Amino acid sequence: FPHLINRVDSSLAILFKNITYMGPIRATASRYYRQQDLATDEVDSQGGNMAMFLANLSDNDRQSFSCWCKESMGFSVSVLPSTSHVSVFIEDSAADSQHNIADMGFGYSQILPLLTTMWVAQRKHVEGDSPALDYLYSTSAMINQNILAVEQPELHLHPKMQANLADLYCNIVAQSAVGNNDISFVIETHSETIINRIGRLVNEKRIKPSDVAVLIVEKEIGSSSLTRASFDDEGYLVNWPYDFFLP
Repeated sequence: FPHLINRVDSSLAILFKNITYMGPIRATASRYYRQQDLATDEVDSQGGNMAMFLANLSDNDRQSFSCWCKESMGFSVSVLPSTSHVSVFIEDSAADSQHNIADMGFGYSQILPLLTTMWVAQRKHVEGDSPALDYLYSTSAMINQNILAVEQPELHLHPKMQANLADLYCNIVAQSAVGNNDISFVIETHSETIINRIGRLVNEKRIKPSDVAVLIVEKEIGSSSLTRASFDDEGYLVNWPYDFFLP
C-alpha cells in the first residue's frame, strides 16, 4: 500500500509539474519593458514577463519563435533590448514595416503570451528528477505529457485570428500524437468561431473526433451541471444545447 501511494503521489507531481495555466486577461502592452537581471524560463499566468522571456532567448531561438508565429498566425515578432529596457515589435504579413506592440491592436498583447507558452510546450521534453523516476515511468506517457490550460483565448481577436488559433491548437495536438511530447489543451471559451472551426477541421480529417471533448457548463438553481458534447465524423456537434449561442 505505501508503494502504491508513492506511485500515485509521484504521478500527480509529474502531471501537475507539466500543467501551464494562462489567465483570461493577459497583461496589457507597454512601449518599454524595464530590463531585469533575472533568468526567465517560462511565461507567467498573466503574460507579464513575456517580454523578458523573449529577451532572454538566444538569437537563434528568437528567430525560430518569430518564424513560427509568422507561419502559424501571420505575423512575426522581434525584441530590441537596450541597457535599461526592452521593446517588442510586431510585423504583420500585410504590413511593410515593424511597429511597437503598444501601437498595434490590443489583441496582439493578449495572444502573444499564449503563443509563447505553446511554442515552449512544443520544444519541451520532460525528464524524470532521478534515475528511479526515469525507471518507474519509462513506459508511461505521463512523463512527456504537457497540459496547457487557458481561459478565453479569443479575447480581443477578430474572427479570422480566432480561426487561426483553433488551427494552431489542432495542428499541435495532431503533431504531438505522432511524437514523444504529448500536448493537450484545456480551453475555456465562449467563441462560436473557435468551436465551429474545430468542427471544420474534424470534417477535413485534420483532427479526429476522439481528440476533442466539449464540456458545456450550464447554470441551474443553486448549482451548475456539466453536459458532454462531441463532434461526429463530419464535424457536426452532437448533444449540443440549441440555445447556447442564440436565445
